[in-house]
Formats: sequence, structure tokens, C-alpha cells
Amino acid sequence: METNEIVLSDFLGPRDYKKAREKIEQAQQKKDALPIQIHINCVGGIMCSEFFLLLDAIQQSNVTIIAIAKEYLHSVAAILFCACHERFIFPGTHVLIHPPLINELRVTSLSKDGKLPKAEFEQAINALRRCREVIETRANLDPEDVALVFEAGNDMVFLAEVAVNAGIADSFYPGTTPKK
Repeated sequence: METNEIVLSDFLGPRDYKKAREKIEQAQQKKDALPIQIHINCVGGIMCSEFFLLLDAIQQSNVTIIAIAKEYLHSVAAILFCACHERFIFPGTHVLIHPPLINELRVTSLSKDGKLPKAEFEQAINALRRCREVIETRANLDPEDVALVFEAGNDMVFLAEVAVNAGIADSFYPGTTPKK
């Protein structure tokens, strides 16, 4: 079966997000759009407005979006993966989930007293909330573990085998099995 394909690899930035979002938007314009496969092998990326536009496009898409993770599923890539309709992972894939970092959110300035300007603080809080919401609604993780990541700033690191058990991934990629 033919599919539309998007590849997210290496370190992601605004151009990567925009290109992926545009591909999803184009597919939605077609009457009988084929499912979109997003192949992810990514060590992270910049969290910016284009990231959230892509996240919205994935979550609101009327075209099935299938994520396939292989080797690395880190940071922003893990959030995007969790948002997809169907999620497959190759055995041995390394997964990293962490809260958004302030420097990833394009915080540009501190006030004279060393505090974050209100608008940028609100942007950081909103990003944190959106990312946590995706993880909470799409995975079967213990709410206390999610709180440790998003409230205490801890990283959550695990392999694909745990990701499947935790509901981060729906299953292993068809035809692959984990080593015992």
C-alpha cells in the first residue's frame, strides 16, 4: 500500500517542522488521502512555534498518521511520536522524555531584575503543559512518574521494550521482535 512519507532525523528545527506540517496539510486536501508515515530517528530539536504548529497538525489531522521510530526517539521527537494516531517502534530504540528547557523555548531576554518577562514565562508554562498533556493522554505511564519529569525536571530514559509496555508505542514495528 502506498503512503505519504515524512522523515524526521538528526536534530530538528523550524524548517523540519514546517516541511512536515505542510505535507500533512497537503494530504488533508486530498479526497482519498493515504496514511502518512513519519519515520523518526532523532536526538531532539528546538522547541519553537513551528513545533507546536506541527503538533497541532498531527493531533487535528483527519488523515491517519503512523509514526515509526528507529534508533533514537529523544526530546521533541518523543512528544511528536506520542501525538501520532498509530505508533510503532523498532526493538532497541532509545527513548528520552524530558520537560521543555527554557533555552529551547526561545526565551530571548530577562528583565533588569533578572526575571523572565511575563509573556515569555507564559510561553514556557504553556509549552510544558502541552508536552505533558500529550504524554499523559497517549501513554500508560504512572501519573507520579510523569509528574517527576514535568514538575521536578527529571529525564525519563528507556528502551523500546519499556516504551511498548508503558504505552508510549502501540507495538513493535511489524516483523521485528526484541532480543531476549
